[in-house]
Amino acid sequence: MTVVKEIGKVEEISLGEVKLVIHTCGDPYQEAQAASILLSNGWTQTQITKVLNLSQANISKRLRLLELEQDNVDRLRKGSLKITPAYYMTRDRLRKK
Repeated sequence: MTVVKEIGKVEEISLGEVKLVIHTCGDPYQEAQAASILLSNGWTQTQITKVLNLSQANISKRLRLLELEQDNVDRLRKGSLKITPAYYMTRDRLRKK
């Protein structure tokens, strides 16, 4: 059985039984999820930059979005929270620990 996780519509990557379909204009949280899956399958951030068409710095920032609380993830995905403030939320939260 093949598991398909669709993230956008452009790039298709096969990882054993999982296929990722990535749209480079997808929402930033989906880009973060795709990058996380690729990293867990041995990809480097440099390799991921070519697939997602983002700089290495932006890949790092996208990955930080995975640390957001769910209400902020929802706001980000709806567009009421922009990427930069969302990134700073995760950065500021780490500083407080």
